[in-house]
Amino acid sequence: MTLLLKNGEILPLLDMPKAIEAIEAAFRQQGNRQVSEHAPFVVRAGGGKGGMRVITGALQNSGHMVVSLGGGTGPTIGAPPPEARRGIVCLTDLAGNPLAVMSQAFGTLRTGAVVAVAAKYLAKTDSKRVGLFGPARNAYDVLRGVACVRSIESFHVFGRNPENREAFAKRATELVGLPVEPVGSAREAVEGMDIVLTQTASLQPVFDPEWLEAGQFISASGIGRVSEIHPQVFLRANQVVVSSKEHDRNYFDPGPPMPILDLIAEGKMSWEGIDELGDIVVGSASGRQATEDIIVFHESQGGITNVALAEAIYEEAVKRGLGTHFDFRT
Repeated sequence: MTLLLKNGEILPLLDMPKAIEAIEAAFRQQGNRQVSEHAPFVVRAGGGKGGMRVITGALQNSGHMVVSLGGGTGPTIGAPPPEARRGIVCLTDLAGNPLAVMSQAFGTLRTGAVVAVAAKYLAKTDSKRVGLFGPARNAYDVLRGVACVRSIESFHVFGRNPENREAFAKRATELVGLPVEPVGSAREAVEGMDIVLTQTASLQPVFDPEWLEAGQFISASGIGRVSEIHPQVFLRANQVVVSSKEHDRNYFDPGPPMPILDLIAEGKMSWEGIDELGDIVVGSASGRQATEDIIVFHESQGGITNVALAEAIYEEAVKRGLGTHFDFRT
């Protein structure tokens, strides 16, 4: 039997602390080489105007796999208000037997939890001030996640539209429970910050690498190409960490700038010099070595982290007796 779960049923099942715990456990499996990963890909249709994005992954120790289909827009867990999305997630056992099919209502929660785990291991322990680029729906949970792992005192948000950033700051202050202040320039979201977060769809760098300061942790969790980050940011960094080398190596859209791949092709970086977050979590690679180190993290969009949250939702739904059981064989 397969459990069918609607948005309204799954929204109450996970909060940020539980999501962070599940995501960290997934990266622990990655570090122990107990995962299977495949880069996202798109099935094109309609002369290139349509298509479906497919994201897969497996946690072998947990015994689960997922296939995530589609995408969609609109708020998800943690972002007000909850609305239906077009994406769906199928959770299976390792033999491919479908255990659950659910709406993809945890996309922003997943991103926030991944960034939180990265910040836990890579940001300075005394980080207080956070700058954010991209005041939009996806960013609420990124702020909430970072606030769960560091004693943050204030967030400083920049976006090109003054009305949008002010409205976001007001709503985010209510959701996060900490001061979220709109700032009038990109520079103000970098200088004096302990953590800099980018959550945009920009195809151009959103800040000047010359503004970086010693000790900063920079997390890029916007579009998969990470073109929102200037190549010089990676070159200035003492350490570069990604959530999945497989995803970054084989990203499905090779058109726009892809700084990590471009720098490797130019011989200025190497895959050997880039760490995966799972290796940091299990200790096979070192995290922050010195207070003054600049560390850059790229969140590589789903896969094993989708598995982590889907299985947590499924297990909690079973405990609560939620969902509709369906037998595809009849």
